Amino acid sequence: MPKKKRKQSNVQKRNKIVLPKYFIVLSVALVAFIILLFCIKFFVGKTTPKKYAVTPEMKTLSSQNPPPGKLVDVGGFNMHIHCMGTGSPTVIFESGNADNSLTWSTVAPVIAQKTRACTYDRAGHGWSETNDKPYSLENNVHNLHTLLGNAGVKPPYLLVAHSMGGIYVRNYYQKYPHEVVGMVLVDPSAEKVETVLDKKTSDEMNVLTEQSITSLEDFLVDIKSGKIAANISQLESDPRYSKKDGDAAKILIATNPLEVETRIKELKNASTIFSQARASNLTNLGNIPLILLASDNKDVPDSDTLKSMYTMWHELQKEIANQSTRGVYRKVPDTTHFIQLDKPEEVNQAIMEVLNAVR
Repeated sequence: MPKKKRKQSNVQKRNKIVLPKYFIVLSVALVAFIILLFCIKFFVGKTTPKKYAVTPEMKTLSSQNPPPGKLVDVGGFNMHIHCMGTGSPTVIFESGNADNSLTWSTVAPVIAQKTRACTYDRAGHGWSETNDKPYSLENNVHNLHTLLGNAGVKPPYLLVAHSMGGIYVRNYYQKYPHEVVGMVLVDPSAEKVETVLDKKTSDEMNVLTEQSITSLEDFLVDIKSGKIAANISQLESDPRYSKKDGDAAKILIATNPLEVETRIKELKNASTIFSQARASNLTNLGNIPLILLASDNKDVPDSDTLKSMYTMWHELQKEIANQSTRGVYRKVPDTTHFIQLDKPEEVNQAIMEVLNAVR
């Protein structure tokens, strides 16, 4: 019996059109969905990277895109870390969900003029390899701690994080409080968010997330076949990147299916991270200097549901800022979720404020 072809919704078709840009930096329409991955429990599970053939085009492009930093063994697999500058404390940059270290390309080099600054790629992202451990909050934080130790990057640290990365660095502080002297959170996720949604909103988010993941999985097929590498011009560079960094982002997507598989895995497991963070009771950041930068969400579609969710989102972010007795909440006008790309000068200023406060 012939297999029935799945009918695509208009949303799925639209996602396919903007999908290439999504990989360079999340597209405007999907940002609202992905940073609000509240209730996707039916997606929880482990994605095992599949083998694929490396085409001549993929091999050629990869040779043109070596890691800017170094690969460090963290217990059976290598992770990528790129450190620049000198000084103390060292600023460690943590990327958001389904993202890699290139998201800090307009910030880290500027901070490196004032102190040591290190970006890195979580397992499976960017130039880092993956491992077979379960995807979890504890493992991600353990990997970072091991990476810093094995790379010879000694504390004290000033932790800077975007989106879901905010949960990782807050957990890092909980585990290693004597290593962390300050923090800057860039439009961070709040683990409590999926506990305060009504069923209607949760259901809407589930549908939109499922459609987004389906589009990513379809696009992954083209990456593995070599079609994207053979015609890399179909990937659109984000104008907020330099040409060099934009090209690097495109090559990573076109030549490394693992990067995309890891993004899918992180999206599917967002609820797992939220649940683990709530269980860890990440409510106390002591008295470290902390600045939380909140987006004004200029890219949010004209939807009462999304607008009300963002109101709630900002209230939860204020709670996070208040977890430190020296916490500051600051909304950055005319920005999307990616404040570090829209207004890197605001992120740089916040980092310098915290840096000066701890020196």
